[in-house]
Amino acid sequence: MTPGRTLRGLLVAVAIAVGIVGGAGAAAARTLTGTVFADADGDGVLDAGERGVATVVAWEGGGFVRSDDRGAVTLTIPDDAGLVWARVPAGYRPGPAWRAVPAGADDVELDLPLTPAPRAAGPLTFVVAADTHLHADQRPYGVDELRAAIVDATALAPTPRFFTILGDVSHANAPEELAQVDAAMADLDVPWVPVAGNHDWYDGGEAWRAHFGPAGYSFDVDDVHVVVIDTNLPEDDLIAFLDHDLAYVDPGATIVALGHAPQSARVIASMEARGVDLYLAGHWHASRVVDHGALVELDTEPFLMGGMDGTPAGYRVITIAGATIEVDHHAVVRAPQLALVAPLPGRCARPGEPLVVAAEVDARPLTVTARIADRALPLRAAGGWDHVGAVPAVAPGTWAVRLEARARRRRAPVVRDAVIDVCDATTAAPAVTIGSWPQLGGGAARRGAQAGRDRAAGGRALGDPGGRPGQRRRGRRRPRAGHRRRSRARRRRRRGRARRRRRPRALALDLAGAGARGGRLRRRARRRPGGRGAERRHRGRAGRRRRARRGGGARCRRASIRRWRRCGRRR
Repeated sequence: MTPGRTLRGLLVAVAIAVGIVGGAGAAAARTLTGTVFADADGDGVLDAGERGVATVVAWEGGGFVRSDDRGAVTLTIPDDAGLVWARVPAGYRPGPAWRAVPAGADDVELDLPLTPAPRAAGPLTFVVAADTHLHADQRPYGVDELRAAIVDATALAPTPRFFTILGDVSHANAPEELAQVDAAMADLDVPWVPVAGNHDWYDGGEAWRAHFGPAGYSFDVDDVHVVVIDTNLPEDDLIAFLDHDLAYVDPGATIVALGHAPQSARVIASMEARGVDLYLAGHWHASRVVDHGALVELDTEPFLMGGMDGTPAGYRVITIAGATIEVDHHAVVRAPQLALVAPLPGRCARPGEPLVVAAEVDARPLTVTARIADRALPLRAAGGWDHVGAVPAVAPGTWAVRLEARARRRRAPVVRDAVIDVCDATTAAPAVTIGSWPQLGGGAARRGAQAGRDRAAGGRALGDPGGRPGQRRRGRRRPRAGHRRRSRARRRRRRGRARRRRRPRALALDLAGAGARGGRLRRRARRRPGGRGAERRHRGRAGRRRRARRGGGARCRRASIRRWRRCGRRR
């Protein structure tokens, strides 16, 4: 830690204390003392022989101070009920370490226990889920489904350092919903890091804070600092919290922020300026990767019910080794998935062509093999669920394939049977007709608008029903007989007008090719008095007068052109 950051943090704490005590209209203040200690026996009580721990202690309203080497801390807080929390340092169980402080009590013991964690080998690995929306009567995504999904997501070797759900853990923050969360976590042997969302905050955080503690806190794991932010706060308060917390962090440390909702550009810029490397969020019910420059944001889809963007339910496994951050995305499956997806059914494959298997079991890396003719073919992971190999050199014909996916440690392999047809190496594989392509892109080749310009080659534009150009599309209502007669009459009139105008229009187009002068000439020719246009207008007025005299009268003159024709036909 740099002296500048330490001095800054102390000045912030002093300023907050002065504001509490001397601010106009501020609540009365009180000073409490306590000890942050390593709780060796897990009883939550400071016993003889349990040593103190030097770390940062904060009041949830903003006051940050540092305990001494023996863990002793003195904290000035307002005379209101609230929560005090201690930053869990590296070597202890991650998560919030907190204690509720009642209003008006001066004799509260601020002893804050920390649970020692076993020393872990290898890089830091943790699991990120989001938006479980657990509801008391919710089906089919209830406690059992959450418990099963957690078991699969944390089935890593070595065990992940912590597991988090990035807000909206409950659907309506009712006490029975929070109790269901406890029931789903009862057998979890991985530390759980709670993050509050907007659905967990309908009562202003009262139920959440009583059950899980502060919505904003921080802890250290190895050389990584993790800060949990309360995204229900206004922007100014959220930025102030980051200022106070990160003032006590080594500027060279990797910093990960956990929150529920994606943040505004102002908050993201504030995180970047304070050295945050990775921001993990949910809320949008979609899977996104947003590169803000120095800061990368990962938004994770819901853990149980899938995303609004069509992604299946899923989670991320984050691995941090030094300056390298690796992200592995998994889907939540009700049963292990293992299937042959290429070659396609009904199509034979030649030796050497791709053999593709889709496999998803849990968070553990998979070893996938395909056994053909007593020959085991290892398949390499190619992204997503795909594992790829090559069709072996076997005799042409139909062959049985035994697929096997083995997760590392503690689980029997998943086995499936399939069949492939193998062609002779000198025989061309038959073409496969995939059929219509209803997705965006304009065809199976996904050529977009190009497909509409290349119909001679068999392409088809998006939404084009096919057929000859100008052909009526299927599904349109067939016009009645009278409509067809009028349509034919309109077409004949249009053709007649086109024939009468053909020569002047051709002249006008030729003149237009001469530039601006040609354009003026064209307009002048159209306005010339006494020309063919004026003659047609005269004939039109005379005809209307004749039709009116035959019985249409004033009523026909005021009607539409179609009514004039009808009036003119009267006898």
